[in-house]
Amino acid sequence: DYPIKLIGGQRRHYNANQAIRDPRWRKNDPAGALHLHPDDLAAASGVAGGWMAVVTPAGRLVVRVDADPRLRRGQASLPHGYGQIYDTPQGKVTIGPRLNIITMAEDCDPIARTPHHKNVAIRVELPLPEEVSFHEQQEVMAKQIAGFSGPRADDLRKAIGKKDRAKMAGLKDEFFEGCRASGTASAWRSSRPRG
Repeated sequence: DYPIKLIGGQRRHYNANQAIRDPRWRKNDPAGALHLHPDDLAAASGVAGGWMAVVTPAGRLVVRVDADPRLRRGQASLPHGYGQIYDTPQGKVTIGPRLNIITMAEDCDPIARTPHHKNVAIRVELPLPEEVSFHEQQEVMAKQIAGFSGPRADDLRKAIGKKDRAKMAGLKDEFFEGCRASGTASAWRSSRPRG
């Protein structure tokens, strides 16, 4: 049973251009959260800022979740441009949801054969404990790109979550310096499109 319709590949105000390729430029929603109507989130026993599993006949994807009262009940959204893999000194890090995991190649445009990412039937449920642990490890690794300590990374997470522009601005130089020191900045430069 898949009672919710997903708007996959949604454009949000920060991912309408190639800036999405460099995670440092994401001023908010660094994880590419699933947005659900608050009633749907509560019905699934989810908590804003927590984790949810998005399930389709094609697969299962564990993502951060936020409440969005602008959506209708029975509607959800995920942004496009996430799920890219970055090489870091700590290993490979996947940042954000990989939509192709939950879309079916057979459900596509009959001429172009492009899989449909809009209006995907989904079910949301709480993830298994081991799924959350894996994703938290990925999130920690992403924070380690800048070499932040645990408490400092938590400061950044809170600032982003609360959209506290002053606090984010106060952490910006330290974050970019950490990226340069870890060698991650050059990896991002090489992954950006040229021309």
